[in-house]
Amino acid sequence: MSRAENGRRQDLQKLPLRTRRQSKAKDPSRQRTRSDSEHVLESKSFEDYYKAQGILSSEEFPLFLETLRRPLPSVFRVAEVGRLRDVVVDTLEQFPRPVDDSPSLHRVSWYDNGHAYKTTASRKEIRNDENLSKLHRFLVSNHRIGAISRLEEVSMIPVSLLDVKPGHAVLDMCASPGSKTAQIIDLVSESDGYSESLLIANDADLKRCWMLIHHLKRYACPALLITNHNGQSFPDVVKFDRILVDVPCTGDGTLRKAPDLWRRWNPEVSFAFHRLQVAIAWRAVELLKPGGRLVYSTCSFNPLEDEAVVCEILRRSKGMITLVDVSSSIPGLKRRPGLVRWKVKNCSPNGTWFEIFDEVPPKRQRRITKSMFPPAEGEDFDSLRRCLRLFPQDQDTGGFFIAVFEALGEVVGEEGTLPEEADVLPNAAVDAEIPDPTQMKNKADVLYGGGKLIANDPLVSFRENVDEHVVQSIVKMYSLPMDFVLDGLLYRASEIGQPRKLYHANKAVVDMLPKALNELNAGDKSALRIVFAGVRVMEHSIREGAPSDYRLCTEGIHLIYSLLGNQKVSLESEDYVRLLSQRTLLLNEFSDPKSNDEVGECHLGTAAFHKKGASNKEVVVSLKGAVKLTPLVPREMLAAIREALGISVEEEEPEGSLTALEDDGTTT
Repeated sequence: MSRAENGRRQDLQKLPLRTRRQSKAKDPSRQRTRSDSEHVLESKSFEDYYKAQGILSSEEFPLFLETLRRPLPSVFRVAEVGRLRDVVVDTLEQFPRPVDDSPSLHRVSWYDNGHAYKTTASRKEIRNDENLSKLHRFLVSNHRIGAISRLEEVSMIPVSLLDVKPGHAVLDMCASPGSKTAQIIDLVSESDGYSESLLIANDADLKRCWMLIHHLKRYACPALLITNHNGQSFPDVVKFDRILVDVPCTGDGTLRKAPDLWRRWNPEVSFAFHRLQVAIAWRAVELLKPGGRLVYSTCSFNPLEDEAVVCEILRRSKGMITLVDVSSSIPGLKRRPGLVRWKVKNCSPNGTWFEIFDEVPPKRQRRITKSMFPPAEGEDFDSLRRCLRLFPQDQDTGGFFIAVFEALGEVVGEEGTLPEEADVLPNAAVDAEIPDPTQMKNKADVLYGGGKLIANDPLVSFRENVDEHVVQSIVKMYSLPMDFVLDGLLYRASEIGQPRKLYHANKAVVDMLPKALNELNAGDKSALRIVFAGVRVMEHSIREGAPSDYRLCTEGIHLIYSLLGNQKVSLESEDYVRLLSQRTLLLNEFSDPKSNDEVGECHLGTAAFHKKGASNKEVVVSLKGAVKLTPLVPREMLAAIREALGISVEEEEPEGSLTALEDDGTTT
């Protein structure tokens, strides 16, 4: 065994069992590569199980199986609050339409909360087909800058039914990889990108929390708080208006994009997931405000993970929770009603089916629980038909299950417990691969020390830990209001003395931080474990001659631009284009003398340049030196802005150019 292999094995032994399994699954040395043609796209146990459950008629079942064996079409959603939203939509609407049998690109017909597009080509086909190379480059570049989000079509339905409004307190309880949270960000945000809501994106796995940061920071939402808790033990910090519970599941609804699941499919896996799903969903019910809405969803066809969980929640709530009739919501969406009858299979060698719990032998009742069964005699849960089942053959999608709850009053129940099987749950299907945090390009935003991810390094404000030198220098250079600097700028508690990055979050988020920090310092195990909050707006960067050692960041400049008293310049449209057309620009090169005067009044260091008449999204951070200006814009963002403005630049940006500083986390 090589030293590297031995080191990896030792590192894995330090991780929880489930994480070790995920890590091994990602190790190329432990798996052989399979092409789609090598996958066995059938499973007799899968077919027999769902035929017996009667999820579809015998006439429809062959088409169901046939559709599951075809690759999944690609879908992507445009970020409605992104700075390039209009340009992206215009580009997609004008994209060349298909010729003959070539893949088509069209709007998702039922999606009315913004712009979502679907192509009949799979992700693999988009990557490999030369005729789709332009579309592939467009999707990749705009996904990286947060202009679009790639996801499954059915994954957009839960948030569409959540009925989120600006100002709501929202919890995404099992949030990673973040595509649904990104959709929520659009709904809680105003047109300028600001939000007064509270949006908590939680995940039980710390690595996946860092993936959430990597994904969601592109959307620059000041309402965002990322936490690391098991869903079934999420702490009592606030009651929520809306809760999304997209639980871990067996994931057989994702067979079209994860064909290896055919080989691994096993009905008994759902037993362990069922208990965990009930515990997570019930905890969410306890955190819901009276009148609040909760959406429960899975990407599984199995009634044990779907209707059985919903049925158990209705039992426990004793009339304080009801299922919402959403049959008239989302016109154009083809859906089937939930089941009211199903069976539970004894996965022992004889394969007995149980209709009611009393048929289960005592020795199996620890594994097969009463909550897995349909309503018993005397229980009127006909409202289960209000659940939504999405089948792949109906609109060429993946499979999905959704239930929408409303709280009629405050629910107080027994605390949910983690099932004994939970620590050995098999990997659920996920929407994206988990990147290694050490390999993330923006790893400066990922706390990674000594080979271990750090969970407990909360954010604090200058009001709690005043650093007079830092505060006064920021106020002097940017003429920001003192109260904003003290209360609106956050940094890591581990960086007290010389914060490296400064973040801005809204009041709803900031108000959560002191209590979490105090409980953490007191050793309270129920303290809210905050991994990330807000949007990066400044970064430590020493510049000779500048009054402050902190430079502005393009990532969050639109949120604080209106508060700047100094270091801001308004540009005519032609000058705005000129600034973005060149790698550097002399200080007096603008056509408008007033703009040149404003540049002259700025201190050395960073300043914000805004196009006159445009929204705050059209703000660009540039570095002012002794004789020239240099735009500090992420390389891919700069390329997208140039394309949107019709700017043609022949010379490529060199790898070490200042326009790349924001992109790779480097400081000057």
